[in-house]
Amino acid sequence: MIPLLKDDLPYKPFRGVRKIDPFKPLKHPPIDLGRKRARSALKAQIVPDLVRSMRTFHMQTAAQGVQYYQAQGEVFQPGDPVVTLVDGSPNRKVTNVRLGGNITYVQGPGVQAIIEAVQAAYLMLTEQARYFRETGQYIGGFVVLINGDTEVQPSELDRYADRIDIVQIINVRPYSGKIERIHEPFYTVWKALRQFKYTERASIRLTIGANPEHQREKGGNIAMPILTFAPLGRSPSRGPNRRNFYG
Repeated sequence: MIPLLKDDLPYKPFRGVRKIDPFKPLKHPPIDLGRKRARSALKAQIVPDLVRSMRTFHMQTAAQGVQYYQAQGEVFQPGDPVVTLVDGSPNRKVTNVRLGGNITYVQGPGVQAIIEAVQAAYLMLTEQARYFRETGQYIGGFVVLINGDTEVQPSELDRYADRIDIVQIINVRPYSGKIERIHEPFYTVWKALRQFKYTERASIRLTIGANPEHQREKGGNIAMPILTFAPLGRSPSRGPNRRNFYG
């Protein structure tokens, strides 16, 4: 027989299946203690510290190793220039080494590599310059500076080898910036130096900054190209610092 419901039973309304909105946080979210979620939580806690500890150990071991060889008089002498290659790059910070990457110390090329790069760049710039100004004033405006204050001839750089920290090539003519925008002589030379792998022996940087000679004489601040040469790893070898300068 079919049981009959009594009239005095408490009323219990029907409730459908609970629908969960994925974009709305639950007031009482479900608790998932599954293996996958627990493993993910464990990784989130220990992996950053583990990576940081491994990188620190890597850097300390590399530094201690080169100090040991210097103390033993092997590979490097204490006064020799040493370049740090991080994952094969001389311009990458040691703290940015890949996990399991390489930190290599190599003998620095020295000042002679800078002198050769400066002389090659000066020769290419003057060769191009004769096509831009027929008067010859633009060619005469090229200046080579040692450490930003001593003007020298490119052929005399060997005499100042013990004083060289950085070497710059600029053009003191006020219109050199306009010529650079149109003909791009400095940018062309910078690309040629990279093509002939001068950047593997010295840091070469092209920036668009104020011409110190013009600023000293007339008090102006005109953007002009500057080629800066420094020991390998001192500064990154890169192109112009203004994207729209060559527009």
